[in-house]
Amino acid sequence: MNEQQKPIGYWLKEADQAITACLDRAMAQFGLSRLAWQLLNIVQQQQPVRLDSVSTISAVLADHANLRTTVVALIEHHWLTIVTQHDVLACELTIDPAAQARFADVTRLVHQQRAQLMQQITPEAYQTTLNVLAQLIKNAEASNAA
Repeated sequence: MNEQQKPIGYWLKEADQAITACLDRAMAQFGLSRLAWQLLNIVQQQQPVRLDSVSTISAVLADHANLRTTVVALIEHHWLTIVTQHDVLACELTIDPAAQARFADVTRLVHQQRAQLMQQITPEAYQTTLNVLAQLIKNAEASNAA
């Protein structure tokens, strides 16, 4: 089977694994992974936030065990601060004030990595890809609901 004959599921998994490896490697200098960055970014945008209330987290990013492990590590490394104490996924979290400068540095790095990943991809091609993936998801959800 040549490259062009591989199904879309193959390309989706390959793309996700390649992006994860690229971001994990780049963020290792901060002791972060792609998942850790995604969680930090969600907290930064919505703080304070309870991670169990963000529907896309467990559905898309990771299972509860990986989420719990990552959140605990982010708290232990002073990236996140607990506002109210509950279960680690049900507590309110904010970016630790001492981590604000580091967070800004990681944000710059992620933007640089995204720019590198998007080389030779036009905005139109990117939008078409998003539209195709969104339609695939709708089709699959409709099929699953039937």
